[in-house]
Amino acid sequence: MTDELHYGAKSTHDPHGSIPGQLADCLAAMPDENRLVETYSDQDASAYSGNRDDGLRRMMEHAERIAPCNRS
Repeated sequence: MTDELHYGAKSTHDPHGSIPGQLADCLAAMPDENRLVETYSDQDASAYSGNRDDGLRRMMEHAERIAPCNRS
């Protein structure tokens, strides 16, 4: 099984639902059905001003846990 971490972000409020579209595009780009997908997202949090929110932090912590060099 393959672990995949997908992240969507919008620097401002997301009234048009672009984050779900970003995450759907990630799934469509890699059509392997034998995978475990975890999704994370942030909105109203700008990378330009360096304030991405909890979603990016949680995804990076998850990536560190599942990295091949961290597996027993």
